Amino acid sequence: MSAIRWNHTNNAAGRIYEELFRQILHGDLEGGALISESDVAKQMESSRTPVREALLMLEGEGLVRRYPGRGYLVAEITPQDVDDIFELRTQLELLALRRAYGVLTPELLRDMEEQLERLDEGSSADDFYRADRRLHELLALYCGNSRLQAFLDTLDSQIERVRYLSARRPERLRESREEHLDIIHALMKQDLPQAEVMLARHIQNVSESTKTVCRQRLFCSPFPRLRGETAGGLTERDA
Repeated sequence: MSAIRWNHTNNAAGRIYEELFRQILHGDLEGGALISESDVAKQMESSRTPVREALLMLEGEGLVRRYPGRGYLVAEITPQDVDDIFELRTQLELLALRRAYGVLTPELLRDMEEQLERLDEGSSADDFYRADRRLHELLALYCGNSRLQAFLDTLDSQIERVRYLSARRPERLRESREEHLDIIHALMKQDLPQAEVMLARHIQNVSESTKTVCRQRLFCSPFPRLRGETAGGLTERDA
């Protein structure tokens, strides 16, 4: 989870945001699930005002959508949404890689390499997932562009709950580990073009795996999208 998202945790609304985000990420709240302000307030022992603020944060990140007269629903994700998000992510993360290339120190790279190499049959799926996230988070952190970091964070928020499940698939655990090591080894050799190729290939593989999970889990809303609406609930004109 990025530093940007953790900044939300400083007050009651932030704590409620984190709990709802966790439930969406882990699939406890699936696409189309109705979120009741009063129910959340009761569960979190809070007034409805911070709940409403938390839902506005989630809506801003495209994780929930507001339906007049119905409340908030967890946003659905379709294979087309995955394609759209990963197309943007590829370009933005390659840019982050180029900008971070001269800043990532040998010590940082060796630390990431050691963390990945420690993963074995005894490691949990969450261990693999955290190691998978670290490289991407460091690229965003060291890219030196706060807006680029914010864009990547927003894209991650919209897709993270499917990526979380995708990353835990047994067939992807070791594949993802090797793909990350390929990227790190290219960076260690100061071979930026090769690192770019490896990163683009990794993101494409994650995209395909994510679409498979998306189809299997059916992250679908019971309500149709408004005409021209995107995954985050914006219309094409708004986007």
